[in-house]
Amino acid sequence: MLSAWLAVAMMLAAVTVASAEPLVSLEPAPDGTLVLIGRGWRPGQKLVVSAGPDVFAATADTVGDFEVQTGMPASGGPPVALAVRRPDPTSVAFTALPLLAPATQPNPFAV
Repeated sequence: MLSAWLAVAMMLAAVTVASAEPLVSLEPAPDGTLVLIGRGWRPGQKLVVSAGPDVFAATADTVGDFEVQTGMPASGGPPVALAVRRPDPTSVAFTALPLLAPATQPNPFAV
């Protein structure tokens, strides 16, 4: 009985839970521009980050981080809205479906 409890305790100790969420932020660079910084993504994950009207491609490195030079000036103005999505065009919520061609003959079961 004690060995069963010990085995359960060892399994629970081996379980790790990732509580951090992936993050993206704009940070000032030494040259006066802004850099997109991402942390907590899957290694090798490809992303598209929108910073206001500008769009940037990013790929997470082997630990899930990325840095992208934006060239945007660090003006100290209002914060820029950030959005992240996958570059896969099929990941959109709605996809246009092809229209069916109109039937040229009536259905034989129509009355």
